Amino acid sequence: MQQSHAEYTSTESSCQVGLASWNAAAHQAWKIWNKQVWNKATQTNIPDPAPNAPQPVIFTIGFDHSGPGIEAPDLVLLQMIANDPSSPVKFSNVVKGKAYLSSSADAVGQAFSEIASAILRLSQ
Repeated sequence: MQQSHAEYTSTESSCQVGLASWNAAAHQAWKIWNKQVWNKATQTNIPDPAPNAPQPVIFTIGFDHSGPGIEAPDLVLLQMIANDPSSPVKFSNVVKGKAYLSSSADAVGQAFSEIASAILRLSQ
């Protein structure tokens, strides 16, 4: 059996586009958590030169309205982006965010309420 792999420059397959998108989102989250920016001159990631750059807190919300032909949001990706303590991959050991997976309007409202409370606590 031949192993398949991601071809990040291929637009021939929706699966490959999805894998490239997933990888791009995960990489951007890694850059945020590790305070990296893109250096156009060297074409590499470098430490963010901004003095006293604050440590981010990221919250993510996925709306799970999955059904026939509709995929659920990728909870692992949401957890990675938020650096949620339950994430299988930790981008940072500093501040943790939280990922929410909601399947109803009430659950989304509850997630926003929890996020608002957390932001108020962080701002004090």
